[in-house]
Amino acid sequence: MLTIQLGANAHYFTRYYAPGYEPATQQFKVQNEVKVGNYPLVSGFLNCHLKQTRFFLEYYNAGALFISPTEYFSLPHYPVNPTLLKLGLSVDFIN
Repeated sequence: MLTIQLGANAHYFTRYYAPGYEPATQQFKVQNEVKVGNYPLVSGFLNCHLKQTRFFLEYYNAGALFISPTEYFSLPHYPVNPTLLKLGLSVDFIN
């Protein structure tokens, strides 16, 4: 029997002063210069399970295709991944 899950994830980030990252000390710091946010992060996925095989298909950050400007930053000067198609396969060889 084939089991299918189809869905979407959506997150909206309002504009705020995110903590800055200091690579020299590898720690986060408080900053008040750059605001990040004010964008949706939308992803769609498909999960399938057939006997001992599982596979998935995910389209990450689909909102960047139809929303502009695309200022996707998780931290100041650190962008979020662009639109991305992810594929996966898992096979269980144990009966």
